[in-house]
Amino acid sequence: MTNEVTGERLPSFEELHTRAEERLEYWVQGAVLEFTEELTDLMETCHVNRAELAKRTRVTPAYITKVLSGEGNFTLSTMTKLARAMDREVRVHLAPLDTVTDSRDLSLPYARAIRWTPAGGPPSESDERRVRQRLAELEMPKRQVDSSGSERHGHLSLAA
Repeated sequence: MTNEVTGERLPSFEELHTRAEERLEYWVQGAVLEFTEELTDLMETCHVNRAELAKRTRVTPAYITKVLSGEGNFTLSTMTKLARAMDREVRVHLAPLDTVTDSRDLSLPYARAIRWTPAGGPPSESDERRVRQRLAELEMPKRQVDSSGSERHGHLSLAA
């Protein structure tokens, strides 16, 4: 594509995207977008409107609107305050570049039943018999995701 006035070649979308990825602000805004989308989804799932979230966090509804539009002050403190108002916590994950994170929130009883540890990761398929037996002993339902039934992909999550 060329500029009609100057005749110069215009950069392709791929070139523009590559240039954007070289800037810190691109990555910051990506994390902000991920957080605000997850918070908005959670608000819808829990039937919490902006006025209610404002009341829970002791801020104005206008501030909540500003935050949800990505224009707020996104400190970890602000994010944590919003998450706690929704009975969640913020978890930050440092992922290698060029990877996709597949995160699942395990209920604490389930995690304890399978003896899951972050370092060891979730159990392999060969552990399934031991897991079923331990869950039966504890009379716990087998659950791997949070109470909303959602799985999140990304680096920041609001965990139950």
